[in-house]
Amino acid sequence: MVIIMVRVASLLKWLSPVRSEPKITVYLIDYTMPCEESLFLVERRRNGRIEKYWIGPKEIYNRIKQLRFEFYGLLKDYGAIRTRIGYIIEDPSGLKAYLNEWLRKWDDIDKEMKHLIEKPSDYPDHLEFMKNIVKLHLPWPPKESWKSIRERVRVEFLPLKLPKSKYESLIEEAITRIEEDQEE
Repeated sequence: MVIIMVRVASLLKWLSPVRSEPKITVYLIDYTMPCEESLFLVERRRNGRIEKYWIGPKEIYNRIKQLRFEFYGLLKDYGAIRTRIGYIIEDPSGLKAYLNEWLRKWDDIDKEMKHLIEKPSDYPDHLEFMKNIVKLHLPWPPKESWKSIRERVRVEFLPLKLPKSKYESLIEEAITRIEEDQEE
């Protein structure tokens, strides 16, 4: 909630010089989702080098990674534009239905994580990640966030009335960034 308030405050500051200009209504897509690496990898410094250790099954890691890529694919497919203030979209109605389905997939991940906590031996790579957990003296489960994955996933559409000049400048910047990315 604090992050949203900070973002809104900085948006208001950015928008303040052009209050009398015609406005365009867009929706800012505010979202959070866990990163698979933060859930299943632990870094330790050994002899000046950073080493990564698996502490969970690669099967769930890959499913979470897939959901993250699916999310960004949905944003692209439904015309959301990545801008410096975040992803914006003019009409979120089509995207909302698909995002609801996408969010239900996180419920499956949450169930899978609960199963993992109860029976880690059901996963083919359990010997590898359990060995690392013991080696690193981590508790079980090694991350408190494993218990509530679904609570960490959220997508909201915040209506925003942008002055026409600000909207156009955001779109121009986004197009320029896309063109530069395609040249590389």
